[in-house]
Amino acid sequence: MPSSPSSSLTHLEATITSLSSNIAQAERQQEHQNIKYALLGASHLLLQQEVADLYAKYLRLQVSHLLLQEDVKDLLIESIAKEERYKTIREGSEKVQENAKKVEDTARKAMADHEKLLERLEDAEEVVAKSEGRIRESEERVEMKEASKRV
Repeated sequence: MPSSPSSSLTHLEATITSLSSNIAQAERQQEHQNIKYALLGASHLLLQQEVADLYAKYLRLQVSHLLLQEDVKDLLIESIAKEERYKTIREGSEKVQENAKKVEDTARKAMADHEKLLERLEDAEEVVAKSEGRIRESEERVEMKEASKRV
């Protein structure tokens, strides 16, 4: 049976409507896909930006770490220099103390020698005094002998 033109037209309209619906649905799906791809692209760019920010933070931390290492090295060098100065001062102080002890010992010996010299001086003064006494006695005897010779 031949189909009637109105049924063909209806069938054609139904096909066009179905195709239009399919095209509209495909366009909506394509728009959704495009939106998804755009969102994925934006998300990808945001993640790349975040990665770049994190890498910049990492580099700043590396620089801070290097600066801190330099500070630690400088402090260590300064500490070693101070320790050397303290060691030199300590050694100098020990030498001063040794010299002070030597001076003290020498002063003690000098005082002992001085005491001995004073004792010897006293002994010498006694000897001189005895000698002067003997000299006077001798002079007196000589005078007496001379006086007795004159008489």
